[in-house]
Amino acid sequence: AKVELAKVYYYQKNYPEALKWLAAVQEKDRTPEVELVMADIYLVEKDYPKAEEIYRRIVDQLPEKRDFILLRLA
Repeated sequence: AKVELAKVYYYQKNYPEALKWLAAVQEKDRTPEVELVMADIYLVEKDYPKAEEIYRRIVDQLPEKRDFILLRLA
């Protein structure tokens, strides 16, 4: 439920609230999809180091999505 609520805030462009809810998801329960939303928020918020760190972690988990994810860093 936290992830769905975070996505609602994300689509409303309420990024701080979305991050708050995503951060409440326990580390072990964070799927690449959750991490991708977090990274996208950090990118929009211009926190490039955090965004890059998460994008690279996702690439390690999903190498088949490498090009799609790294394009976001371009």
